[in-house]
Amino acid sequence: MPKHRLLGIEEFRQYTPSHRLIQFLRDYFDEVEKSPEELPILDWGCGRGEDVLWLLENGYDAYGVEIDAEPVENGRPLFQELGYDPSRLHLIGEDGKTGFSDEYFYLIISDQVIEHIRYLEPVAEEMYRITKPGGLGYHQFPAHLRIKEVHLHMPFLQWLPKSRLRKALIAFYVQIGKEADWPELRSASHREKADTYYRYSI
Repeated sequence: MPKHRLLGIEEFRQYTPSHRLIQFLRDYFDEVEKSPEELPILDWGCGRGEDVLWLLENGYDAYGVEIDAEPVENGRPLFQELGYDPSRLHLIGEDGKTGFSDEYFYLIISDQVIEHIRYLEPVAEEMYRITKPGGLGYHQFPAHLRIKEVHLHMPFLQWLPKSRLRKALIAFYVQIGKEADWPELRSASHREKADTYYRYSI
C-alpha cells in the first residue's frame, strides 16, 4: 500500500483530493468570506499527508493527525523538500489527544477514516474540543451495507465478521482476480495476497 513507501514528488504531483472535498472548501470559504490561509484546517487520519500537502500548496493553513507513525514518517520528507514544516503532520497520542489547543480549527476533514474507528465517542469528543464554536466537520466514508468494500473492491466483504469465513471469501476473490491490485502484491502468490488483504481488512 502507498502508506508503506515514501511520498515522492512525482506521485504527489499527480494527486488531487476528492472533488467533493474541493467543492466543499470552495463553498465554505465563499460563505464565510475569508481567505483560505486565515482558517486552520485539520485532516483527521492524514496518512502520508497528501491532502495536507495539497491544501498547503493551494494556500490553505492545513495540518494532519494520524495514529500510525509509518505513513507520517513517509510523508514528512516531502514536506521538508517543498519548504513546509514536517511537524504539520502529528501523531495522535495514546490517550487519543491530538496535542492541539482547545478551539483551534475551523474545519476538521477526513476521507475514508471514520469507518475504521472502533470507538467513535472519544474521537468525536477530541474533534469537538479542538473545533472553534461554529466550526464544521466534513467526513467522507462509505456506507457499511454498500455492496462493494471500497478499499479492496470485494463485494459483501465488510458484511462478514473478522473470521475464517471472511478470509475464505477474500481467497475466493483473489482466485478469480477480483481484488484491489496493489502494485506491491502483483508478484505475490494467491495465498500471500489473501493473507495480506485479510490482515488489512481487520
